[in-house]
Amino acid sequence: LRQQLLGPKPFPLERMLAIFYRIKEDASVDAEIESLVDIQMQVTSLISKGLLLRMSSGMKIDEVKCKVNIGLETAYGLAARMRFDLGKYLHDFKA
Repeated sequence: LRQQLLGPKPFPLERMLAIFYRIKEDASVDAEIESLVDIQMQVTSLISKGLLLRMSSGMKIDEVKCKVNIGLETAYGLAARMRFDLGKYLHDFKA
């Protein structure tokens, strides 16, 4: 089955941060992303709001696993509000 049908799966937090920093380096990304000074605080906020679920109890960054807790349409909606072209980075997922 395609992953879209199975739903989100847990991923290492370290991977998410690597993707974030790669996107941040992309020259085509809006400068507003630069305002995200404290990425750890942002991740904590996503978890506390239930948008991201912590799936492991590890304390070290390479031990922490998370899972997205929103649908693809919601992700596209949030990205649109931030003027971020999510489709550019999600090659296998189209809303």
